[in-house]
Amino acid sequence: MFEKAKQLQWFEGFSVGNSRSSPISVSHLLFVDDTLIFCGAEKSQVLHLNITLMLFEAMSGLHINMLKSVIYPVNSVPNLLELADIMGCNTGSFPTTYLGLPLGTKYKSTEIWNAVVEKFEKKLATWQRQYISLGDKLTLINNVLDSIPTYFMALFPIPTKVQKQLDRIRRNFLWEGNNISHKIHLVKWTKVTLTKALGGLGVKDLALHNKSMLMKWHWRFNQDDAGLWKEVIIAKYGNTESLVSHNREGNTWNPILRRNLQDWEVEDYIDLLKLLENRTINTQLKDKLKWGNSKDGTYSVKARMHASPKTTSPESVSVNHLFLHCSVATDIWNMFLSIFGLHWTMPFNAREAYVSWSSREVDRTKVWNMLDIIFYVIFVHLNSHMSDLHLHVCFAGIPLYSVLYSVSFGQSSLFQ
Repeated sequence: MFEKAKQLQWFEGFSVGNSRSSPISVSHLLFVDDTLIFCGAEKSQVLHLNITLMLFEAMSGLHINMLKSVIYPVNSVPNLLELADIMGCNTGSFPTTYLGLPLGTKYKSTEIWNAVVEKFEKKLATWQRQYISLGDKLTLINNVLDSIPTYFMALFPIPTKVQKQLDRIRRNFLWEGNNISHKIHLVKWTKVTLTKALGGLGVKDLALHNKSMLMKWHWRFNQDDAGLWKEVIIAKYGNTESLVSHNREGNTWNPILRRNLQDWEVEDYIDLLKLLENRTINTQLKDKLKWGNSKDGTYSVKARMHASPKTTSPESVSVNHLFLHCSVATDIWNMFLSIFGLHWTMPFNAREAYVSWSSREVDRTKVWNMLDIIFYVIFVHLNSHMSDLHLHVCFAGIPLYSVLYSVSFGQSSLFQ
């Protein structure tokens, strides 16, 4: 009936689209026994909507309880009360909640997570923590606390501030209980969140869990039967063609790079070309995503969460990687270069970095001071995040002067 009413132009939904794609119109959404109707703010459209609902009651024998219905204005609607009187329903305003999720709020706002934090604290208030053993606390964290934010994390990226707050609540509950005085945390939290196979306690890493659940939407988007939400995204942002098709010519691979290669990347690129040299493409088959950690190639949150993280052995961590080519070092180098307004191609090893800097037409004192500052910033940052690299040695125990000595004389590894 809504589709027929829309064809008769009794009322309009909202249109989504741009000049690059054909727009689509959405007039209503149905979910179980709820109906969301999108209508213009004109009096004539609301009158026709009321007539449509009256016809539905007459034909189906069902009654619509308008006292349980709410009209929500989008932007400014001066005659909102008049429109509500026509429908005989209540008025509401954004932001609001529907099915437990916020509507009309910024998806990155920390305020929408207040309800999750409150649930955490209410759960903890009902537990007699001083009488619960460590194993029981771990069970409660895994089975109760970790399930509370799951519903929100399936749709919203969790802010870092909220994640740290929830981690602090879980961490304090695990180690301290109801003790007023601070109790020493025996194991670092990054170790606790590792799987039991890697020596952890199996507590969920909220950031990883959040990314794994959001990745599910990316996987669904690339499936043929995604649904109306996919059509809306395509209408608004355009049809996304396969990125694989841009990197091939006929049935052979022809990778297209987004930027020029760094000197130290050339060898890896050559290895990639050798790997693709004998690979042919079946142009008759449609490009599709395949999740490599499952037998049937289907993505699942569980498979992503249990995928073993890549570990780095001490022997494989070199000075060149840590101070020049890792993601952290690259960001720090780019920051300093942008400050000085310099353009520079990163060499392969640290010794070449010193030589190339000393040959630049810049004040020699400023150059060497800048190099010391850059290496020191990288060193301090890696020191504080070394647990993320899963190294089994104490990087903090290596003095800075010995690191700079290794860099200056081109030693291949810090751990030899």
